[in-house]
Order: sequence, then C-alpha cells, then structure tokens
Amino acid sequence: VCFWIAIPLLVLRGLGMVIDFYSDSFLWNYIGAFLVLRALALVVSIVGVLVVHHQIRRNSNSNSNATSGQQNYYGIGQVAVVWLSLTWISTVIIGTVVVDFQYGLLAGVSSFIFQLPVQLLLLECHLLEQEYLLESTLNSEPRILMTENDDLEAVARRSSPSTDPQQPEEDSRCSEVAIDEQETREDPETAPPTVATNDADSEDVVVILSDHHRRNDGEPFVPLSLWLDFLTRRSVWKRITIKVLTNPIIWGILGGFFLTLTKLGPRYLNPKSDEYVPGLGWIFATCKWFGDMVSPLSLFTMGVWMHGQGIRRLLFQVPVATAVLCMVSKLVLVPLVMVGLAYGLSLDDEAGRAAVLIAALPISMASFSLASHYKIGATLLSENVALGTLLLLPTILLWSLAMDRIGIFVTD
Repeated sequence: VCFWIAIPLLVLRGLGMVIDFYSDSFLWNYIGAFLVLRALALVVSIVGVLVVHHQIRRNSNSNSNATSGQQNYYGIGQVAVVWLSLTWISTVIIGTVVVDFQYGLLAGVSSFIFQLPVQLLLLECHLLEQEYLLESTLNSEPRILMTENDDLEAVARRSSPSTDPQQPEEDSRCSEVAIDEQETREDPETAPPTVATNDADSEDVVVILSDHHRRNDGEPFVPLSLWLDFLTRRSVWKRITIKVLTNPIIWGILGGFFLTLTKLGPRYLNPKSDEYVPGLGWIFATCKWFGDMVSPLSLFTMGVWMHGQGIRRLLFQVPVATAVLCMVSKLVLVPLVMVGLAYGLSLDDEAGRAAVLIAALPISMASFSLASHYKIGATLLSENVALGTLLLLPTILLWSLAMDRIGIFVTD
C-alpha cells in the first residue's frame, strides 16, 4: 500500500497541487542548494561504494562479517542505500512538522525532480544486478551467451545448463568459442572478465565468467567491466526503461509535473487558491489522506520487521563504527555542506537557516519502504531512522545554538 499508493499520491499532491512553479515567492536558489547537496551526496555514495568494493577485493582472504540482514556484495544497490542515508530527508517526524511547511515542501522539490527518479533507476538496476549479473557469477556454467537482439529471458536460459538434446547449432558453436577463449586466458586469477565474438561481423557476444569473480569466502562480487559490457545491450536498457516507467512513484512525479506546469493543480485543486473548485476537493483530500499515511505506515512496517528480526539481535547487525559514521555524516557533515551552499547561492538569513536545519533532520521513514520493496539495506536504513529520530532534538538545538553563536543566518 505504501509503495504502490501512498507515496505516489504524496508526490502527486506535493508536486502537482501545493507547489506553484510560477509563484513570485518560489525560491529557486533554495531549491538549487538542495539539488547540489543531493548531487554531491550521490558522488560521495558512488566513490564510497567503489572504495569499499576495492577493499573487499583486496582483503578477500578475511572472513565475511555479513549477516543475514546485510548484502554480501557491493554494487549499484549499495549506492542507492548510502544515498538514501545521506539526503533522503524527512520534514515530518512521527506526524509532526518540525520546520516551516513552505521550506520543507520546497526542499522536497529537489527530491521529486532529481533524487527520487534517479533513486528508482538505481534500485531497478540493483534488481537486474541480482537477477542476472550476480546470479551468473554463482552459475556453474562459466559463460553467458548474449546477442544484440536477445531479450534477458533468453540470456538467463542460456546461462543455465541445458538439458535439451536439440540445442541449436549456433549455441554450440558459440560455446566452443567461449571454451577456446577460456583455455587461452593467461591468468584466471588476475585477468578481468573477457568478451569474445565469433567473427568480426557477428553480433553474438560471449561474456566469460570465472571463479575469480568470487571472494575467497565464497561470496560473489560484480566486476565493473561486466556491468559496463552488460549495459551496452539494448535489451538491458529496454528492461530498465520499462521497469522505471511502470513504477507508480514515477507516475506520481509525471502527474505532478503535468498539474503544476499547466497550473491546473495549484489553481483549481489547492484549497488555498482563490480559484479553487470545491467540487474537485475530493482529489486533494484523497491525496492528502493517503500521503499522511506514509510516515505512520512506514513506522508500523519497520516496527513489525524489527520485531520479526529480533530487536536484540538487530541492534548488533550494524557495526558501531558504521552507525557512528552514518550519524556523523547525516547530522553533522551534510548540514555543514549546506552552510557553504547557502552562502554560495546567496540565501537570505531565514531561508539559509531553514536549509541548514532541514539538512540536519533524520532520513525519512519512507526510505524503509523502498528498502523493503527492493530487498536491500533494510537493516542499515532502519537503524538510521531510529538513531536519527532519537538524536533529532539535540541535533536541531545544537545547530541552532551554533548558528546563533557564530552569527550566521540569525533571524529575529
């Protein structure tokens, strides 16, 4: 309910009915600050995951500390999780609006037009990574046959051992090429995954996977070179595009853009508008009712999930160092970056102070709904939500006192 109905209607109401892009009071500089903040957080997330991925490969002789609630490899899905933990900000905590509604809504615009669509793209790629790339590294058959015109189901079938005695001659011919290429490889421990073709004019491509795509503890990892080759396939992009465009949250974003750009939503559906049409009030009321469900429903779902996992065991699933790093990054470093952005984009004292305090808020409970739906990062994000909510009051007080003491963004 939360992913398929509540979140899309929340986005539709916020972006399409409440926000008016043509208003004279619309603070584009303020929105720009959050756009830059989210873009920087994405870059940091990518670099961080690549560094950890590299360290895992270097230290593959050590035992894995992963538990059942954590992913045992680092890929695109981890980029999405880290990005969520940095800038997926909630301005409503347990049903309470903690900052000015207008500033909180404007901060959400950057999420609606940038982070949320890209976030969904990363998460859909994560599912693809699990379904094909990661599964391929676990397959006993060390190769995947893919042609330019193949769909992914055909690739999955070819990646599995075939029991069909009438296997096409072309598949056999390509398999022989894969075996020959594998035999001539110099060093299977250090060589990257290779791509072989039948001949210069052929579109058939064989991606060869070997045992060095596993860590020594048996857990797989996805080589970057394999992803780069995989994403050159038209069928892969077709699959990702269809998944993203059929996502209900994307429908909410597109519908919101339509309503606000045509002025239909802000003029006729917003009860605060002078041209509001009472007969259409049920649209706004329905979107508001479902949108208000997101936080409590996510909180309830997270509580049920944590109870099922076992609270005592769950508290020790995320290492203390990781939890501290997440809290310092979200509650200290992110608002500190926002201070610089607010100055750089010449925000006034009121807008600058609101931007810094909003950046210091914990991540949204809706992040757990995304993690639960895409089956990644639920443990880390739930702990981020819990710890961030507990530290909310001292964090806001300390940042307010710090800004007053230093003399930046001081308001009457």
